[in-house]
Amino acid sequence: LWQQAQRSPSIIGFNVSGDLAETVTIVLDGERLPAVDVRLWEGIPGVVSSEVVFLELLFIDVPPGIEDGRVGEACIEAITVHLREHRVNEFREHLAQHKKAAAEGLRRRGAPSGAAAAAVEGGDKNQEAWREYLGQREDSDPQVRLHALANIGGRGRRVLTVRTSMTPRAAHEIGQLAYPRLFKQQPEEEVQAFDSAFNKCYYGCITFLFLLFVMWAT
Repeated sequence: LWQQAQRSPSIIGFNVSGDLAETVTIVLDGERLPAVDVRLWEGIPGVVSSEVVFLELLFIDVPPGIEDGRVGEACIEAITVHLREHRVNEFREHLAQHKKAAAEGLRRRGAPSGAAAAAVEGGDKNQEAWREYLGQREDSDPQVRLHALANIGGRGRRVLTVRTSMTPRAAHEIGQLAYPRLFKQQPEEEVQAFDSAFNKCYYGCITFLFLLFVMWAT
């Protein structure tokens, strides 16, 4: 998914959701510095890419008086805080779904035999899904690490890239911030609404260009 997200890595902030800047924002010496982009970087030689994902976050117009190290540490802290809050919210959602499914199963067990058997089967699946989720949470350390910083801006503009690594799960959660249409499962209604709007815009432009050509030809 990250490879798909890097459609135009030379353009800072291209196709990146504003949720990234709203969530990963650091404050140093009274200056608010939002992360405007996140992308893959080459990583560390010898490290297996399936174990970690190497992501760099970009901060533009960083005042010259703020040391690189402070930006890096603050960035790691902001990422960690977001991941922690995200997983707390995720746990609450799964817990609510588990309780709802369990209550529904108890209610249906009092129904006729066919429905009761289906309720038992559904309850087993619910318990299995819950245990699987709890097993995933046991290894929930995102392992966010700071590796390097670099100024990639031109003369007169300081653009810092903070190079990090983290677990694939943590990188996926950051991807949900930056590229929700790639990393989040969209409800069918939203997908259809987006496709409909795109088709209207696309065919409207084609029609306009065709009419423009006809007017020019005549």
